[in-house]
Amino acid sequence: MLEFINPLVLLYRYLVNLYTPPEAEQAYRALLQKLEELTHLSQGLLRIYHGLNASEMDPLLHELFDLT
Repeated sequence: MLEFINPLVLLYRYLVNLYTPPEAEQAYRALLQKLEELTHLSQGLLRIYHGLNASEMDPLLHELFDLT
């Protein structure tokens, strides 16, 4: 049955078990905000990565990004 429950619902229930309801609500909202920030960061990094010109990169960056 648990595999059909939305992971965000499970997270909220877990937080309610750890904290008081107001604290759980605050923690839940903070975590959702962080997830949104990570999504934006990931999208930005992907845009940068896809915009790289491998021929103009320093050898160290070639090694870092494994662009061979």
